[in-house]
Amino acid sequence: MPLNPPPHIEHTGGAEPAAPATSTAAAPRTRAAEGQVDRQQQIPERQKLAQKYAACQQQAAKVHPEGRAELVKAYTACIQAK
Repeated sequence: MPLNPPPHIEHTGGAEPAAPATSTAAAPRTRAAEGQVDRQQQIPERQKLAQKYAACQQQAAKVHPEGRAELVKAYTACIQAK
């Protein structure tokens, strides 16, 4: 049995029809702007971590120039200690 389309509904007066929902486009921009601020605030922290990791890498390589598991252990211990 074929389905018939719904009948057309006309506005017959009285109260105005409800306005369409407002766009939420502003909300993502606000969140994006907040995310940008968060990223900007994290830059010094990330730079400090990068310096810490580089120092640990240099120290571990100096102590264990042969590399291998000993170097990885020294590097990991250095990162976790600081």
